[in-house]
Amino acid sequence: PLKSHYKVYIIDEVHMLSREAFNALLKTLEEPPPHVVFIFATTEMHRIPETVLSRCQKYFFKKIPVESIVSHLARIVESEGFTIDRTALYPIARAVDGSMRDAQSLLDQLRSFSEGRIGEGDALSILGVVALESHARLLRFIAGDDRAGIVTELDRVLSLGVDASRFIAGFLDAVRALRLLKGGVSVQELLGLSGEECELLRGLAADFHDEELGVIFRIGAVLQGELRFSGSERIMIEMALLDMAAAKNSPSLASIIRRIEELEVSRAEKEKPF
Repeated sequence: PLKSHYKVYIIDEVHMLSREAFNALLKTLEEPPPHVVFIFATTEMHRIPETVLSRCQKYFFKKIPVESIVSHLARIVESEGFTIDRTALYPIARAVDGSMRDAQSLLDQLRSFSEGRIGEGDALSILGVVALESHARLLRFIAGDDRAGIVTELDRVLSLGVDASRFIAGFLDAVRALRLLKGGVSVQELLGLSGEECELLRGLAADFHDEELGVIFRIGAVLQGELRFSGSERIMIEMALLDMAAAKNSPSLASIIRRIEELEVSRAEKEKPF
């Protein structure tokens, strides 16, 4: 090093090195000069030879929580002097899967394509997804066996140009969040939801039993797999959503068992001697 105490070599995607390259590097790693530091970055540690791994200190980087990403983006917005609704930051933070760099890139795109105050709709448009409210509306229609409402909402969503696979993935996320919420799990921090989104889900919780949500999720998961090989996405989604409504409004196994138990208790009481 010319000025500092150490000379640092950073090798990104180090797992891409050939075995011969690793062997050539091994001697230096075994007896490194005191002024040299090597930093290896990789997402596939299993592809690095054990002889190299055994001579390294390992540091595992965690994904950044959604709330932390939202808070940091809000500070950037404040320092840059433009206006954005905090609700618009949550879809961005959830979409980047824990990467602050990707979140900042999406925020930059959003600022470039928007004029004036940036709202949640602008963020959703950039990401190609819909708001949780749309998924909640579909779940209300499913709970009420409103077949016309289901088809109308689906038509509205697809007319926006939303990718069908992303839409179903978002719907399954909503079903998952609702089921966890009914199970007593605190989903706000776990799933990166805003307070308003959690309140929206709590309003839906009374309309579903746990078993019903499990059936709806399984139908959606099968649909998600079939969409990759289907040329008629709309028809597949329509039929799956109608299947969900039929499943929701058919007697569940739990309700049948409960009814049988009630009948057994009623019969036992009638047969009691005076």
